[in-house]
Amino acid sequence: MTKVRQSNIELLRIISMLLVLIIHANFVSIGCPNIDDIEASPTSSFLRILVQSLSLVCVNLFVLISGYFGINPKLKSISNLIFQIVFFRIIALLFILGIGISHISMSQISCIIPGCGDWFVMSYLLLILFSPLINSYISNVKSKQLLIYIIIFYAIQSFFGWFAIIKGREFHDGYSAISMIGLYLIGRYLNLYGSNLRKSPTKYLIGGYILTSTLSAILMFFALKFISHPSLLDYTSKLFGAYLSPFVVLSSVCLFLFFLKLDFNSKFINWIAVSTFSVYLIHCNPYTFSYYCYFCANLFKQYNNLHYLVLITLFIISVFVIAILIDKIRILAWNAIVKLIQYKFPQF
Repeated sequence: MTKVRQSNIELLRIISMLLVLIIHANFVSIGCPNIDDIEASPTSSFLRILVQSLSLVCVNLFVLISGYFGINPKLKSISNLIFQIVFFRIIALLFILGIGISHISMSQISCIIPGCGDWFVMSYLLLILFSPLINSYISNVKSKQLLIYIIIFYAIQSFFGWFAIIKGREFHDGYSAISMIGLYLIGRYLNLYGSNLRKSPTKYLIGGYILTSTLSAILMFFALKFISHPSLLDYTSKLFGAYLSPFVVLSSVCLFLFFLKLDFNSKFINWIAVSTFSVYLIHCNPYTFSYYCYFCANLFKQYNNLHYLVLITLFIISVFVIAILIDKIRILAWNAIVKLIQYKFPQF
């Protein structure tokens, strides 16, 4: 029986992937505004910081969705994921060969292997690997025990991975499988025991998302404006720009709960959403990511604010649409492969 996709969550997948494109086009490509930028153009600089802050929920949302519905790894689904990753790595490799890079090193070729040169893919694969153990633990503890565990987890992560000046490398600002496990636990808790939270008024949820993101942006703006010491500046910037920041985690949960309250069905949204991971794979991989950032940075340098906003929006939409369309070809190829495998192994 085919599982019916919930269009509200599928829309959230689409939005979270667009936000990934935005944060990579913003701070990753252009850099964080410095004191000179803020003094020369305070409004523009703050808006860039605010956009970054509002967009930082992107990765957390993706993992919260996985946690809410649960990961139940099966050979077919894992094979499909690995095929998708390898497919887009090959597409990306062919792209850089096509634009004139003729010499490819062995280390670059090895990046075709899922997990090589990509923190998210490796971390998510590890989350899948450990998900049966995590699911088993969750199914054998009471709601209060799970909540206490989550609180302890985030107390440790928030101190050693976020607040402490000398941070634990294991957390890596949220770019890690450990941080994904924490988000996965929150997602499972919200599904199993979060009925009261899911009933929260819509205005509080969307307000919580906007308020925490805006507060984080304001604090980062003033930190960049008034702190001149390089070490302190780097420390405070990471406080408000890390995926594991309590501000970002809270705003992610608020936005996730907001979308849970929506109720609608759209075949078109579901059709797009099934391919959203391809958007990440096509632009954020060891072969093409530097070109994505280079193009975004050049647009920022060459055009004024209005022209830049129009062009970067068109570019982001173009990358999104191209990735979705290519993935539809990939799905056709995968379905053909599955048929061949099932001819010999019907249980696949």
